[in-house]
Amino acid sequence: MIQGLHFSAEQIKDLERKTADEYSNSDDPRLSDALSYYSPLFREYLLRHASKGFLDKNPQEQEDILEEEDRRFIYSMTYSFMKGHMDCFQLILSDFTQKIKFEKEFFQVPSNKNDFLNKIFSAMPDELYQKKINRDRVYTLVQYTRDNFENGIYYIMYLAKIFYMKGVSIAYDQITTEVAQTQVKITGYSKILHVPYNQSFEVTPAFEATFDTEHLNTETWDISWDATHGMEAQDVLIGKLFFNRFTRQEVYAYADVDAITYQAIRDFFKTDSKDEDPRDVLYEAQFIFTLPSDLENYHAIQGVEYRQMMHSLRDTICKKLGIRGNQILLRV
Repeated sequence: MIQGLHFSAEQIKDLERKTADEYSNSDDPRLSDALSYYSPLFREYLLRHASKGFLDKNPQEQEDILEEEDRRFIYSMTYSFMKGHMDCFQLILSDFTQKIKFEKEFFQVPSNKNDFLNKIFSAMPDELYQKKINRDRVYTLVQYTRDNFENGIYYIMYLAKIFYMKGVSIAYDQITTEVAQTQVKITGYSKILHVPYNQSFEVTPAFEATFDTEHLNTETWDISWDATHGMEAQDVLIGKLFFNRFTRQEVYAYADVDAITYQAIRDFFKTDSKDEDPRDVLYEAQFIFTLPSDLENYHAIQGVEYRQMMHSLRDTICKKLGIRGNQILLRV
């Protein structure tokens, strides 16, 4: 419960339904982006665990099954998301759980959101979570997947928990602004990419970043898995993003003395036309993985997941700068 606020069970239900509808009708892309991000990962998993019966089918039959898997995947992950959204409202607003009390000031501290999500993630064993979520649309996805693919239940439950936590996350944001009627206290924003100094922020539907450093025309972020993966995953630094802003004139000068990076930038932007304004701004970002390859309990980021990550990372940077994807060179 929030100190000083009291809601009946019916009021909580109505408020949760209202905010869920508001989110569904908004232009907030977090759920749709997550569905687009994880759907190819799910498809890749299925293909790697295809049964002999599936492999014996003709290509059109296989494609029809995969399309149906994708349709059911979207429905089931949306269900998990809405379940998390509903449970968050119950947990924070209900007077029934007297041991959990929130001051309104709690919601103003940036780090408290991830702490809250991590506690929910840790307090829910996989067995309890599967009992809670393996029903309705998730259950039908599991049953359908069993007919053609092996071990699908484990990956489906893994993804369903991620979407459940995304629902919790968005509900927490709505409770902060609409119920507690307060705002997170941000101490300032970076000069180039306008990210908060003191709060983590989403860079892909799977990863979040924190501001690291800035100087003149450079900025760096630290990147880790987000709170939908639990506190243990968040403590692992996945990589660092190094962002640079140049003028064409700078690129010309360094490329002419055979500086390799500047030559790569010049070739990407084809900045060899003398008709272009040398003061034009060019952007380059480099992502460097720091995750040890032998680290236990964490999978390597490769294949479709790697491509999805890079695509989302580019989109995030472009949105913050207000530019198109072909206006920035993203290197790894």
